[in-house]
Amino acid sequence: MVDLIDFVYDEKWGNVEYIYFPEENKTKCLLYFDGYEIWVETMDEIMNTPFIDGKSFNEVADDIVFYWGQEELF
Repeated sequence: MVDLIDFVYDEKWGNVEYIYFPEENKTKCLLYFDGYEIWVETMDEIMNTPFIDGKSFNEVADDIVFYWGQEELF
């Protein structure tokens, strides 16, 4: 299973990609923004890892637009 949620911050694109690894029976998330990427495993890590121009989702939440495919989510 692979799910991808795109987002825009400061006119730059990024995404969160959820990937299931059956051999580990675990879902991991690849966080990507403007050429930087990092693997995380928990929702806490997703929200608090500073990968968006050195900031976390929690820090820039009001300035991000999320997309699923071509549809704006929020």
